[in-house]
Amino acid sequence: MPLAQESAATSSSLEVLRDALDSGAMRQVRRLVSALNPAEIADLLESLPLAQREIVWELVAPEDEGDVLVELNDEVRGGLLSRMDSADIVAAAGRLDLDDLADLLAELPEAVNREVLRSLDLSDRLRLQSVLEYDEDSAGGRGRAPLPAHAARAAGRHRCRFRGEPRRRLPRLPVHH
Repeated sequence: MPLAQESAATSSSLEVLRDALDSGAMRQVRRLVSALNPAEIADLLESLPLAQREIVWELVAPEDEGDVLVELNDEVRGGLLSRMDSADIVAAAGRLDLDDLADLLAELPEAVNREVLRSLDLSDRLRLQSVLEYDEDSAGGRGRAPLPAHAARAAGRHRCRFRGEPRRRLPRLPVHH
């Protein structure tokens, strides 16, 4: 489908969805939301008043929440994050690509950052740390908001601990003959 037709179809779908929200046809709203991709859901959420935004957010599939959060503008994302409990944020963040997760970490409270970092396996923590270390002016860091100091400290502590820096000395075990 050409881009112009695709854009018109998306606009039409979003208008139908807004009409269904206004009329209270929640079954139709749920079906329409589930048919949208994360970027379209983000566009819809950004265009809705707060009360309707919260209704639609509750209908977003948990496996799509992280991708939708990344697509949202800062104001809407911040509002949704402030209403989510930390377990839901950790679950949503856990489904993201590491590049997207690095972007999202900048907006999360320190306690949630620690939970997200703890939820990652060792290889993902190390890869995330390398993404976070890109210079902001490099291709890898371009467009990424600077990481708040608390998140950078937490990520650095995790990197050191999981790389074994500084190394702990384990006691020698007795040799049995």
